[in-house]
Amino acid sequence: MTKDLQKEIDVHNEELKKMWTGTFKKHLVGRKITNIRYMTEKEKVDWMWSYCAIVIELDDGQKLIPWTDDEGNDAGSLYVHNSKAHDEILPVI
Repeated sequence: MTKDLQKEIDVHNEELKKMWTGTFKKHLVGRKITNIRYMTEKEKVDWMWSYCAIVIELDDGQKLIPWTDDEGNDAGSLYVHNSKAHDEILPVI
């Protein structure tokens, strides 16, 4: 790969990061978490998944549900990082 092509890819990736960050900021900044639970068996079946993911419910009705990939092929785990080094992983079940 040439340096010019790599620079073009890097610029494009930075633009994508900026765009997606802005999109999610509009949805999430200032929201309040109202509930945290695992998917029900019915939700798992409806999504045609093998596992149940954690569901984070927000005050405006939005739900954050981790996926294994960008296509939503199955439930994904969620890594929780904090400054006190008490990191945790919320696994799929």
